[in-house]
Amino acid sequence: MKRTHERRMAVHAIGDIGSLPLSLQDAIARAEEATRGYDGMHLNIALAYGGRRELVDVARLMAEKVRMGTLSPDDVDEEVIAHHLYTRDAITSDVDLIIRTGGDMRVSNFLLWQSCGNESAAYFCAPYWPEFRRIDLLRAIRTYQMRGERSEEKDRPSGGEPACCMRPCGSDRGHTALTKDS
Repeated sequence: MKRTHERRMAVHAIGDIGSLPLSLQDAIARAEEATRGYDGMHLNIALAYGGRRELVDVARLMAEKVRMGTLSPDDVDEEVIAHHLYTRDAITSDVDLIIRTGGDMRVSNFLLWQSCGNESAAYFCAPYWPEFRRIDLLRAIRTYQMRGERSEEKDRPSGGEPACCMRPCGSDRGHTALTKDS
């Protein structure tokens, strides 16, 4: 946590946190509270998360608000939907980097709304989340940096590679999303 504070990195957990053991809920709450208000990067860790489940929960929550008269169906737009996502307090911009652990080379059912339509970098890594090491994080960050470099090359008259970079690193089940304030 020392480096998290030094770098003013805000930590957020997303997903159905209430379904997790109380000891884990308490640890999450402490980490989030300790980094609340930090304006550096945002580290969003998905636990008990599924993109489809999130969208169903959003629909149910908004339907309940319509039933109670606190939300008009005519007011529902992209911004209103985004305000009801699990990530409403965690992500301040589109997702920049998705780290997929566990060796799967896909990001299916993960941050469906948040990563749609932008040029997120995806980093695939062999270690499972508990074995995820500092070097794995550094490689993932380099993947993100390469995406930015490629995007800049693409904007140059000479062309360049696609802005999205998907790079395998190993095997690990889980997802993490990093965002930065624009």
